[in-house]
Amino acid sequence: MEIENSASPMFKDQLHDRLVTEIAEREQTKWRFGWKLASMIIALILVVGFGSIFLKNYFGRDFLRPSKVMAAEIVKKSLESFFRKETIYHQITKQFLEDKTEPIVYEIWEDNDTPRFLNHVTYPASVYPPDGQESWQGFFIETKGSYWWEIGINEKIVRRENYIYNKEEDRWQKLGGSVDVPKVFNELIENGVLEAKEGRLDKREVYVVYDTRTDPDKYWDILTFDKNTFQLLRTEKYEGEGDKRKLTSLVEYELQEAVPATPDNIDKFFKGYPIETKDFKYLQRDFYVNEGGAKEDFKEITSETPFVSTPSPDETANWETYKNTQLGYQIKYPSNYFIKVESLNNIPSVNISNNSDFEKNEFALVITIKSLDNNSNFHASSDPRIFEVLNRIGYQELSNKWGNYISGNFLGDPPWGYYQMVFPSMSINKPSILITIRIHGSDEMTKTEGGTENKISMNAQQILSTFKFTD
Repeated sequence: MEIENSASPMFKDQLHDRLVTEIAEREQTKWRFGWKLASMIIALILVVGFGSIFLKNYFGRDFLRPSKVMAAEIVKKSLESFFRKETIYHQITKQFLEDKTEPIVYEIWEDNDTPRFLNHVTYPASVYPPDGQESWQGFFIETKGSYWWEIGINEKIVRRENYIYNKEEDRWQKLGGSVDVPKVFNELIENGVLEAKEGRLDKREVYVVYDTRTDPDKYWDILTFDKNTFQLLRTEKYEGEGDKRKLTSLVEYELQEAVPATPDNIDKFFKGYPIETKDFKYLQRDFYVNEGGAKEDFKEITSETPFVSTPSPDETANWETYKNTQLGYQIKYPSNYFIKVESLNNIPSVNISNNSDFEKNEFALVITIKSLDNNSNFHASSDPRIFEVLNRIGYQELSNKWGNYISGNFLGDPPWGYYQMVFPSMSINKPSILITIRIHGSDEMTKTEGGTENKISMNAQQILSTFKFTD
């Protein structure tokens, strides 16, 4: 049977319009849902992003990076930078004991690979009343034997222990009484007991690392590292819990220099007493390393011949010294040189030159010293060819002295060359210093060619070698 389509044209049109409307509404619903979904995703990203920034600023660490992972990375980088093999470190350490306002100050030179060390200790009157005490200590390794010694300056006594080993190789092992910092750090990392966050120490950005153990015999509770160099700046030790928790020891560290452990440097720091001791009393005993230590008390001797290290002549001994207390540094220069101090944003900028008017001429050496904070346009170079140029004024030697933390660059403006070096501050309140050295290109030429045969650059190298930060 054939069925006819009885729908009227008006009904068809209405049906068509209804279908079109429903399809449009569905598409619009899909679009709205997609837009809402996208908005939710964007909002979630913003919440996570800004939330992590807020939490990082509020709590001092990145919540997207686990605290223990962060702590391990910080400590490992510090070990890589400050515990290098074949290196001698020179450091000043200040230890503040409980209820003491003045610190015990240790100035230490330490060979990172052997037991050798040299230590100058100053005790304040609050620790040793009424006038305090001063002493030198050291451990030397020589062909005739190894020995620990201590010079008590106040009491005028030299104590010496001759170390006796069952095995020759034992004499090169670190002394048991000293803290093997790399070993301790690596054990803490392996045990996962360190946590870290970011913070500030005065004006310096730092990482603060916590030893979360409750072990009373642990060396530190809190360690503070410089955020840029990863140098250990401070350690803190507490005792007690809650309201009874109190600080028992605060130690601050200032790296002075790091030099390669060459034979010359080993002889310089670890051979001979550092002061004259001919009027002192001498006490001596043997120390049996593999048999529990000393078997008898110290005995006075008269046969030891005192000896003093003989330093190389200091050609800068009679030079003038410029000290800048605001930026915390000093530098020496020949007495026939000239100095001009200017102000840049109320911070002194210093010029040192062999030319009285500080103008450009072929034989002029001009050294400008400023705070790095006022020189944001400085960019350190990583080009080995630049370092070769900088070596004309002793870049490599200075870099070795400062533990490879010096950065530099060279700007050519023929016939002038501008050598730039940044001396990084290792102290909390001292800014890094930018030094610019201006030398004419003729300095590389021979006298017959009208040049100065590197005399100007050698003078610059000698002046730069006297730069140091002050307390």
